[in-house]
Amino acid sequence: MTSRTSGRLSRRRVLALLGLSPVVPFLPSTWGKNAHAQSNGSRRMLVMVSQHGTVRENWYMRRGQEAGSWDYQFDDADPASFSPILNALHPYREHLTVVDGLAMASQIGDGAANQHDGARQHLLTGTKFIEGGQSPGGPSFDQVVAKAVARPDQLSSLELGDPTFPWGSYVALDRGVKAPLERDPAAAFARLFPTGAGGGNNDAMDAKPSLLDFVANEYAQVARSLSQTDREKLQQHHDLLRDLEKRLTAASGASCENANPADFAGYREAWMPEILDAYIPLAALAFGCDRVPVIVLQPPGLDAVDVGAPAEMDVHQDIAHSTEPAALEYMTRYNAIHAERFAKLIDLFSLYGVLDSTVAVWLTELATGSHELTNMPVVMAGSCGGALKTGQYVCYARDVPTVFLAPAEDSPDAQPTGPAHNRLLVTLMQAMGLDVNSYGETSMPARKGGTVDFTGALSELQA
Repeated sequence: MTSRTSGRLSRRRVLALLGLSPVVPFLPSTWGKNAHAQSNGSRRMLVMVSQHGTVRENWYMRRGQEAGSWDYQFDDADPASFSPILNALHPYREHLTVVDGLAMASQIGDGAANQHDGARQHLLTGTKFIEGGQSPGGPSFDQVVAKAVARPDQLSSLELGDPTFPWGSYVALDRGVKAPLERDPAAAFARLFPTGAGGGNNDAMDAKPSLLDFVANEYAQVARSLSQTDREKLQQHHDLLRDLEKRLTAASGASCENANPADFAGYREAWMPEILDAYIPLAALAFGCDRVPVIVLQPPGLDAVDVGAPAEMDVHQDIAHSTEPAALEYMTRYNAIHAERFAKLIDLFSLYGVLDSTVAVWLTELATGSHELTNMPVVMAGSCGGALKTGQYVCYARDVPTVFLAPAEDSPDAQPTGPAHNRLLVTLMQAMGLDVNSYGETSMPARKGGTVDFTGALSELQA
C-alpha cells in the first residue's frame, strides 16, 4: 500500500477498502495481460422462508396441464406468461427453476401438532419433532451444509430474521436446539465485516466517519481504469455500500465497524419491508465478498397495511386463513412482495458475479394459508456451480401414497401427494457438494399399507 503521506492509495487497496478484493475476479478489467478470471470454486446457498403459504391459483404456471409429471422451459418473453405472484421474477427466468407438487410428507406423518409448529420443525430438517412439536428432532440441513463447506476464514452461516415471530426460528443447530436469529442489520454487518467492508485492518475508519468518503478520489481513479461494464459494476457496488452505510449509521452516526446494537433500537422496530430491504444487500455483499457460504433469511411478517388491507385486519387470522376474494387478493400481494425481494437478491447476486455459483431457494412454511402441506411452492435461482438446471418449471405428479397419520379421507393431506420435500433437501445438499442420499426421515408408513420412500435427489432439478 502506498503510504498515507503520499496522498495516494493503490488500486488494490482501494478495491480492498470497498470490499471488492474477493470480487476482483468478476471485474475483467483488473485481470492484467496474462490473467484469467478464476473462481475459487466456492458454492453458496441462501434459503428464504416466508410465512403462511401461498394462493395457489395465483402462483401456479401450469399452462393448462394438471395431471402427471411434466416440465417446460421458460421460453416466453411475455411477462404475462408468469403468474401474478411470480411476475417480478420473469426478467430472471433463465436463472430460475419453479417446482410444483412437493409435499411436506414428514410433517403429515408426524402427529397432531399445529401445522405452524410442525412446519417450524420440519421445513428445514425433514425430521420428526420432539416435545409435542415445540422442538426440532435434528439439525436443519443448512447447518449441515454450512459445517461441511465453510472455510476457517468465513462465518459458517448467517441466520437473519425476526426472533419475535410467534413460531420462532426454522433453523436448528441440533436436536432440540434452535439457532438464534439476527434481527439487527447493523449487528449482522458487524459480524460479517468486523474491521470494515474491506475485511482487513481498516485504519481508514479512524481517518473519517465514512469509508466511502475516505476513498472517494481514489475510487474515481480506479473507475477510470476499468471498462465501461466494470465501471457500471463498481458504481453499483459503491451505491450499495453507500446505501448500507446510510441505513446502518442513521440511528447514531456510528461507523459500521463499531456498531452498537443499543444504538439501533428504533431501527430494529421497523416493519418488515424496511428490515428485509436491509437484509437483502447484506446477503449479497456477504456472498460477493465471500464472507459466508450459507445464509437463511426469515423475514418478519407483513402487516395488513403492507398488502393494502385495512390496518385492523390480522394477516394470520383474517387474511391468510380466509378464502374470501379480498383476502386472496391481499395474500397474493403478500407473496408478490416476497417475489419482488427475491428478484432483488437475484439481481444483486448477478452484480457480484456469484449467481451462477449460488442457489437461492424461496420456501413457504405451509403450502396455503389454510395449513395444507401438499403442493408446496418452491422457487430456486442459480445453478450452484452448474449442479442444477435452470430456466424451467417442473411439476411432479401427485401419485405418491400419503403417509399413515394423515387426517380424514376428505382432507387434502390425505390424498396422494408428490415427492417428499426431504428429496429437495437432498438435492440442495448434493448441489453444495455433500455426498448424501437422504436427509431427515428416510421413509414413513403409508396410510394404506407399505412405506413411502423419502430418499434420493430430484433428478429433474439436477444438471
